[in-house]
Amino acid sequence: PAFVAIAPTISNQFWVKCLALYPRNELLKDQLKEAISAARRIRPALQAAGRRALAVAALYGDVPNKPRDVIAGHRPWKQVNLRGQRAYECPFLRCPVCDAHMCWTEADLNASRETLHCMATSCGAVLDSHEIRLTRTRMRKEPPDILFTSTEMLNKRMGDSLFRGLFGVGLAPERRPFLFLLDEVHTYDSVHGAHVALLLRRWKRASEARPHFVGLSATLADAP
Repeated sequence: PAFVAIAPTISNQFWVKCLALYPRNELLKDQLKEAISAARRIRPALQAAGRRALAVAALYGDVPNKPRDVIAGHRPWKQVNLRGQRAYECPFLRCPVCDAHMCWTEADLNASRETLHCMATSCGAVLDSHEIRLTRTRMRKEPPDILFTSTEMLNKRMGDSLFRGLFGVGLAPERRPFLFLLDEVHTYDSVHGAHVALLLRRWKRASEARPHFVGLSATLADAP
């Protein structure tokens, strides 16, 4: 449903249309892979309609600022060998085709090409820069359509002059997120729930956005 809402707004202009907030990084990484897999399935339909691919990104601690940071040892990107090439294993995204590890080759890093290659010889899938943003610098320059982030990152960065635009802060009304997905909403109770509620009210006031909020959970005892 989120993709259906976003698709008509995709153009050569880049801005975050949907924020997806996660309480845990492991869950964020799992759902990031699922979202990219779904985005790849609708890419032919978007191309047939004259639109670019839907772009996705994650913003949390493992995402480097620029490609050179990976080569310089940005944790936890570890050096690996990809069929004779030096490469670095992506810590936050597995292959959307076969679930194997993906890596960023040193050649692509040196050329600032944000491209990931599946490490499984039998698969060989490639994620190109039209589908994903791998660095904070790139996502500031060309924001994704859907941004996966954590409550901690939203709290830290929505007031940061470099990153607040990714959250719709300081942008024109037509460039603010119109969808806000809250996963694992059953975890937002008690004191933690109150803190997250305050965070969302602060974000709404800062961005002046009026998005459609969606609460997602498989284990709510009383969803209404």
